[in-house]
Amino acid sequence: MSFKGRKHSEEAIQKMRKRIPWNKGKKGYQVAWNKGKHHSEKTLKKMSEKLKGKVAWNKGEPCSEEAKQKLRKANLGQVPWNKGKVGYYSKETIKGWKESHLGNKPSEETKRKMSKAQRGEMNHFFGKRHMDKTKQKISRGNSGKKRSEEVKQRTRESTLGRKNPFFGRRHTKETKQKLSKKVKELWNDPEYRKNMGGPRPSVKGEKNPKWNSDRKQRFAPYTELFRDFEYRALLYERQNGICLRCKKELSLRKVLHHVNSDKQLDHPFNLAWMCKTCHHRLKRSDEKRILSELVKLNSNAAIKYWTDMYTTEPTKTGIPRTIRLPRKIANK
Repeated sequence: MSFKGRKHSEEAIQKMRKRIPWNKGKKGYQVAWNKGKHHSEKTLKKMSEKLKGKVAWNKGEPCSEEAKQKLRKANLGQVPWNKGKVGYYSKETIKGWKESHLGNKPSEETKRKMSKAQRGEMNHFFGKRHMDKTKQKISRGNSGKKRSEEVKQRTRESTLGRKNPFFGRRHTKETKQKLSKKVKELWNDPEYRKNMGGPRPSVKGEKNPKWNSDRKQRFAPYTELFRDFEYRALLYERQNGICLRCKKELSLRKVLHHVNSDKQLDHPFNLAWMCKTCHHRLKRSDEKRILSELVKLNSNAAIKYWTDMYTTEPTKTGIPRTIRLPRKIANK
């Protein structure tokens, strides 16, 4: 029987008004009549069978915005009944809650819904910040704790690639300036410096983690011999216009490469013509193979030109000692 669409009569309303509440005049905490009592298995079974197949009256009907606003206003300023209460629930009760949730993992769809419901302004912490006291408490609570390798691995996997919230994004110039300013302010603070174990470490030159030991060689200027047209032509003829890496005919987009990356060493066995694509794809492991290919070529004219320019006597093999060759080639 449903009461939807019907109204109480005037007599019924008057009777309801005259009724005296059961707890009128009673003060303090009222104990519920059924506290400590539990339904028997029979009663629970009856209740279960009675509710089977029945759909809740509000299923699929979300709350309207007006209703949400009313609920929000009604709860504003109200202190939760269990605020500040410690040890209210027994250890057995807490253990039972934990065990009831073990193994229950939400589906991907549920996770997406939960994530969407807590984004931006919908998040309970949106626009708020922790106080200094709270930060200190969190710091004390986490000090001395060490994460296991499993936890580290899980954290690493959860933020890899597209899973990372910052994937495909970059900091703006304003953000970078703010970060730089903040870091400088921190290091100027004597307490922060003391906690970090001294002044800010220098990251210039060789102290930089990205420092390249071959930097001086790589950024050194090219020699006059390297730019000499006749010398470059001799090296090109020696290779018959073929790239030493891909064995294809050289096009206009060709590069004269220093095999050991030393720009001051222009010996014929340290210079090789390559197409631009191969030059970009070069690896350190290709050095020995290119050297072995150069030794097989007839470089007499180029070596003679090199010796005339530098007026120095080459070694027996015609290769300067500064170039490292594989043992098979060096013994020939």
